[in-house]
Amino acid sequence: MKKKILIVGFGSIGKKLLKILPKKNYFISILRTKKNIKENTSYKIFFSVKEARNYNPDYVFICTSANLHYFYFNKLKDKCKNFFIEKPLTNHKKEIEHFNKCKLNILIGYFLRFHQPLIYLNKIIRNKINKIKNVNFEVGFDIKKWRPSR
Repeated sequence: MKKKILIVGFGSIGKKLLKILPKKNYFISILRTKKNIKENTSYKIFFSVKEARNYNPDYVFICTSANLHYFYFNKLKDKCKNFFIEKPLTNHKKEIEHFNKCKLNILIGYFLRFHQPLIYLNKIIRNKINKIKNVNFEVGFDIKKWRPSR
């Protein structure tokens, strides 16, 4: 039986996610709040949390702005046990405490953790931990390439 995926938020990250998700074994639906935007998609689009809750997804991908992550998680946590939440998890300390108490499967989107050069660098740092005094990283990307619609 096909599993059901719900993508919450259909901005640039939600659209990128839709492109990489395997479609063959899943029913994919989208929850978005902007009704006035016409999307050329064959996927079911919900415009209310109530509709999305009735969908009973097996997996939820929350791709909204950080200030809405906990709101959608809290509304859907009794309907689903598997969540992928785009980084940052939240921007409120109190909400972090609620996430920590949950017994659900929650994965935070941070794809650089699997980036081979960073894994290699991490091994080097762990071996020299007493010798390193300061490490500073800046990671950048041309926003025009990341979000071509803006």
